[in-house]
Amino acid sequence: MKRTSKKALSLFLALVLGIGLVACNTDSGKEKDNSGTSNQKATEGEESNEEETNAEPLEFSIMSMTWGDHEKSLREDGSNEILDKIQEDSNTKIEFKWFPADQYANRVTTTLATGDIPEVINGAGAMLIDQGAAVALDELLEEHGQNILKSFSENPIDATKLKSTEDGKTYMVPFVLNYQPAYAWSVRADWLENVGVKEMPETWEDWLNVWEKFKTEDPNKDGNSTNDIPYSGDIYSLMPIFGMNVSNKFTIMIDEDGNWTLAPESENFKTYLEAVRDMYNKGYLDPEFAARGVYVDNNSLSDAVNSGVTGSTFTWAEITRTATLGLQEVNPDAKLVGIKPPVGPNGHSGIPGRSTVTPTSVITIGAEKRGIEADIVKFFNYVFSEEGMTTMSYGIEGKHHEIVDGKPVLKEPYSESFANARQAGINYTPLAHNFFPEAYESIMLAGKTYEESEPAVKQFYDALYAGEGHWFNSAPILNTEAYVNKGAELFGQLGTALAECIIGEISIDDFYSQYENLKASGLQEIIDQGNEAWKALNS
Repeated sequence: MKRTSKKALSLFLALVLGIGLVACNTDSGKEKDNSGTSNQKATEGEESNEEETNAEPLEFSIMSMTWGDHEKSLREDGSNEILDKIQEDSNTKIEFKWFPADQYANRVTTTLATGDIPEVINGAGAMLIDQGAAVALDELLEEHGQNILKSFSENPIDATKLKSTEDGKTYMVPFVLNYQPAYAWSVRADWLENVGVKEMPETWEDWLNVWEKFKTEDPNKDGNSTNDIPYSGDIYSLMPIFGMNVSNKFTIMIDEDGNWTLAPESENFKTYLEAVRDMYNKGYLDPEFAARGVYVDNNSLSDAVNSGVTGSTFTWAEITRTATLGLQEVNPDAKLVGIKPPVGPNGHSGIPGRSTVTPTSVITIGAEKRGIEADIVKFFNYVFSEEGMTTMSYGIEGKHHEIVDGKPVLKEPYSESFANARQAGINYTPLAHNFFPEAYESIMLAGKTYEESEPAVKQFYDALYAGEGHWFNSAPILNTEAYVNKGAELFGQLGTALAECIIGEISIDDFYSQYENLKASGLQEIIDQGNEAWKALNS
């Protein structure tokens, strides 16, 4: 096996961060390294038949990080009731090797060095592919994994996230949540009322007028008009308003011709620079835009919104609920509400939809050496079957859910919050599975109908769907050789040049000069290789 390279490690760390973000929590916990239980009749799911049923339990190991409420669901043996049920129904016996997120990178590196490789490893796809330790799954999925394939077949961008840019083959089984709304533009409705705005802003001009009032008319009525931030967020979140569907801090996007490229390549980018420089000069844009925003540091952004100094923002839609509840403890009239994304000066508008898939599990050469790689695909195919999805999404019938009018309905307290559900093992994200969107929405609404829900919960739901009709698919970050070798340095320099241009330290012409220099230093190579890989992955 090859020596662990800097390239592989950097890719691996990116994937580790990606998995943590899916669950919105990367809390560390105690190491879990024991086996689960099972020994019952197999059910291979929708694609199963007698030829694919093992007489003896299939035994293998899974290595993954675990975190937050997920980790709280585990017993000392590393399993929980939901994982027990999955093993029982699929006739498997799994040794789970769970590690805290802050230890996981070193654990995987050490494991690869020993040569004693678990049959499944999560969150390390790029490293395993680079080391020749991952098994290509395309033929196995076609033969044994139709349930898995069906879970993300409608969106071609989803499939590319599971493939290697080196050979275009599929190497990863995903976590799937087919629930598109996730983000929202939001505004303090009480601020609008305080400054005399009767209608919600829609166009760019409407927003400029609102931000001017937020800047000059003391919208929070604390007697100080200098401590209010009209818009808190990073500058990347403003790009879709100008026709560039960016959802990352690298300015990566898919253009109107279907090319993988960067926003500064767009003919709309200069208009964007002029508009956002004007926002900054007039005091509308958060002066800390480089340090807080959904794409740079969402926790810092949340802190600003929760502190009550922010009039509008773009981030995860749930902040409309959490911030409103927190702010109302001090100001009963406070209300942060979701709103349609602004329509830009050229008629553009957009908001990223939730990524359906998150690359999660890699079947390794450890499985291949034992000749069980196909059996492990069959196991995951069961997890992605209707029965497996029901168990992962709703838990065990009679305990976690009951059947009402032929459909599973979560029981209290599991329906009341994601924390309660996950602490019981429901939606155990460290195991690749397809989470029913109906279950997600049920927990989001705390087990109630929309009409029965508390006002703050309705606010969250309304914010999620405020952007309906404006959602776009996020462009993937493609780990090409140029990106891995030069991306960190060059994108860092690009971000610095962009920030300096926005605050007026350099002119727009100076920015473009620096951008051309960065392209000559390797950024053009990243664009070219990325677009070539994008075309190949979609061919």
